Amino acid sequence: MSTIVSRLHRPHNRNMVQSYILLGFGVIFLLGALLLRLNFRAYPVGLFLFGLGLLVAAAVNPTRLVIAGLIYTFVGVTYFRLIPFDNALLIIAISLALLGIALMARKGYIGAGALTPAIFAFLVGLIQYPPTGIAPVIAPFILSLWFPGIALLVLGLVYWFLSIRKA
Repeated sequence: MSTIVSRLHRPHNRNMVQSYILLGFGVIFLLGALLLRLNFRAYPVGLFLFGLGLLVAAAVNPTRLVIAGLIYTFVGVTYFRLIPFDNALLIIAISLALLGIALMARKGYIGAGALTPAIFAFLVGLIQYPPTGIAPVIAPFILSLWFPGIALLVLGLVYWFLSIRKA
């Protein structure tokens, strides 16, 4: 029994399980995008589901995807339009994600000097900044089911190839 448990907790196996979770969610979201054909204006779930998929995969190996999962999930929630969208709401979402990242750093899951939160916050700000004009072009793709399907599938394949290479 102890050999089975110790095999499951090796980092290599956790990386493989994480890549399989990402691949599974990618396939599910791509099938959902093909079969459901949801209107991104009525159901802007793409960014939220991408973050949720990252958080589920991060449960297996928190050191890899917890930062991205927290930020994308919280920012994705702001686009649900359950309450009127406002830039202040976006700032609140990013601050909640940064609070979660700080707690994860305290627990030792991630390093305290991670640059990823700053990069993601900068990208969100760049997309939202009106003079760049990126938001109207990229929003339909990011808010649709195609984004989490393609992004999680590609990320799962990358992590799968990396875990095979390290084996």
